[in-house]
Amino acid sequence: MKALGTSGLRSNTDFRRFLAAETVSELGNTVGSFGLPIAVFLTTGSTLASGVVVAAAAMGSIGCSLIAGAVADRRSRRTVMVWASSGRMLTWTALAVCVTREEVHLGWLVSVAVAGGGFAALFAAA
Repeated sequence: MKALGTSGLRSNTDFRRFLAAETVSELGNTVGSFGLPIAVFLTTGSTLASGVVVAAAAMGSIGCSLIAGAVADRRSRRTVMVWASSGRMLTWTALAVCVTREEVHLGWLVSVAVAGGGFAALFAAA
């Protein structure tokens, strides 16, 4: 049996761009998901607040999952993925700016967690 070659994918610039963008996006999401509870704990000193923020992210994801499939079916999947990924990027960037300026409050962290979970659910549905 002949093995499948990957030379076609290596020379395909669209695939290489997609792979690079998806790698950066997943790296950012992973760092954000890991760093958000740590940022909450460093800001508030409370493990309960960290748990609340993680639960808020899960609630945002669950809540948006209910309508994300319908949105992904009615719109171009590429468009939905781009908008969801852009929304996540803006959400994490806003959080990073607030953390560096030391203007972080628990309510802001909860809203970022909900938005990030919602955008992640929308991206996954597409």
